Amino acid sequence: MGKRMPECKNKIDISIILINYNSTCHTINCINSIRIRERERERGKLVYTIIVVDNNSKKEEKQKLRDWLALPEQKDIISMFSNINTGFTG
Repeated sequence: MGKRMPECKNKIDISIILINYNSTCHTINCINSIRIRERERERGKLVYTIIVVDNNSKKEEKQKLRDWLALPEQKDIISMFSNINTGFTG
């Protein structure tokens, strides 16, 4: 018989990973859409985490994303900024 996975204290139903490359406005719109749809749900609350990976965007795009992620209402988003473009699956 296989081992049972230990129960997690903070159960996450889904992790949403967004890859950003010079498309900060689309990334922000996507996150806003996810948040709006989740608030509109009438059933149980879906527990999710959002992870944004910037794949070495241009300086201005990267700064725009950093500034937006620094807002207090975005504090739950996990972000990573790469100094090299490793491709979509990098």
